[in-house]
Amino acid sequence: MHRTSLALLMALIVAIAIANCHGAKTIVGKWEDDQKQEKLEFTSDGKFNAIWHSGTSGTLQTVSGTYIVAGDQITITLSQPNDTLSGKYQFVDGDLVVTFVQGGMQKMDNTMAKYHRT
Repeated sequence: MHRTSLALLMALIVAIAIANCHGAKTIVGKWEDDQKQEKLEFTSDGKFNAIWHSGTSGTLQTVSGTYIVAGDQITITLSQPNDTLSGKYQFVDGDLVVTFVQGGMQKMDNTMAKYHRT
């Protein structure tokens, strides 16, 4: 009886661990806004590529660089053009919502953008 209970407990722990892995949300992947104009890509090796509206000109601009995530904080360092943005991100109903706390030259400070996975 004790062995059966122990085996069931171990099976339950494994099932919960697998479920948590499959349900884990990650920023890695391709995202776009509802208008299908802004497109973001976060790669698993820390690279970032995007086509988005520049906060200074409002025109679509192609940018690239790297990103670092720490908890709900994200820092994007662009190499082209040279700029750094920081903010917070969260997942809401499967969408990626980013608040650009410090938008650098690219995004207005304290603005929010929502993207869905493509």
